[in-house]
Amino acid sequence: CGRARLSSTLHEKLIDDGALREHGKLPPVLPIVIYNGGQRWTAAEDVAAMVAFGGEALAAYQPSLRYCLLDEGERAETIFHAETWYRC
Repeated sequence: CGRARLSSTLHEKLIDDGALREHGKLPPVLPIVIYNGGQRWTAAEDVAAMVAFGGEALAAYQPSLRYCLLDEGERAETIFHAETWYRC
């Protein structure tokens, strides 16, 4: 999945460059997807929803990465309403 790979790649680069924070931990990442396609966004907004359930024994080890969606098509439809056009 591209979203998970992007976060992983960023962290790998920081590790390779020796740019870890003073406490040796990786910085937080806020994944943002800006979508401006003709159709409304329908993909799952968390990687966990795209992985088949492997039973309770594997549940703690399944990937989970949620992203903030900025759907420009949704924005155009709701610009005159009090609704928000982003989901974070």
